[in-house]
Amino acid sequence: MDADMVGMMIDSVNSPYIHAVIAQQFEAALEKLTRLMETNPHYRDNYPQTAMLRIFKLLGPGHVLTNQFRPQLQGYTH
Repeated sequence: MDADMVGMMIDSVNSPYIHAVIAQQFEAALEKLTRLMETNPHYRDNYPQTAMLRIFKLLGPGHVLTNQFRPQLQGYTH
C-alpha cells in the first residue's frame, strides 16, 4: 500500500468504506463510495472521488473493477 492510501486511511478510520479496503474488498468499497457520491458528491471536499482514484491506482489501470467503476466516477466529475 502506498503512503497516500495509508494517509487516507489514518484520516478516515471511521469511513464506511475503509474497512472494506483494509479487508481488500475493493468492490464493496467502490460501491459504498459510489453511493456516497450519489447522495453527497461534495462530502469532505470530494472525498469519495479522491478515494476512488486511489483505489484505482492501487488496483491498476487494467483491473476489472477499475474499468467497471471509472465511468461512474467520470459521471460525477464532469
